[in-house]
Parts: sequence; structure tokens; C-alpha cells
Amino acid sequence: MLTDADSTAAVILQSSRVTGLVVGQPDGSLRMEYIPQDETVEADDIVLTSGLGGVMPKGLVVGQVTDIQQESYALFQSATVRPAVDFARLEIVLVITEFEQIPVDEATPAATPEPTPVAQ
Repeated sequence: MLTDADSTAAVILQSSRVTGLVVGQPDGSLRMEYIPQDETVEADDIVLTSGLGGVMPKGLVVGQVTDIQQESYALFQSATVRPAVDFARLEIVLVITEFEQIPVDEATPAATPEPTPVAQ
């Protein structure tokens, strides 16, 4: 589970696209770490899985930022994340055992049509 202290997941903030790593805490909470100091993080930002690393699909809702910790002497800032669900009240879970990433092909530019001469 994501809240396990030995668990981590690559994440991205929905609005600003800032990336980081969510780490489970011993008390069952979540902490987003490795957020660059020059990035702006707001309380209530939605945290999603980023899909980086190929471990989890992209776009799963992880939770919501509740508090930001930024120290001037630190290389990174961090944020407390409230999980999207109350794990003590879960009744149904979906376990993803394997998924296949869909490759993103670069779109080839379409040929530009020649301009049609205009009769005068």
C-alpha cells in the first residue's frame, strides 16, 4: 500500500506539473519529497501518479497537498499529502499486478498543401 513506510511512487501535481516522490510514513500518512525549491506548491493541489519508472499507470489520484515544508537551507522542499481515500474504511480495492504502457509516437507533421492561385 502507498501508506506503507517502505513504499514510494513517482508523482506529479495536477495543476503545476511539478514532479516528486510520494513516500509512505510510519503513521500511515504520505509525504511528497524531492520537490525542487524553485517550484510553487499550493495547499489543495491534487497529487497524481506520474507514470515515470513504469511501476504504476499515469494519472491515478494519490491525494491532496495539505501542508508545504520549505527550508531555505534545504536542496528540496516537501509536502504533506492527505490520501485520497480513508484506508481504514476501504471495502473494495483494485490490485494492478501488471500493465502495459502505451507508447507515445511523435506525430509526423502533415504535408502542407500548396497555396491555390487566386484568379484576379
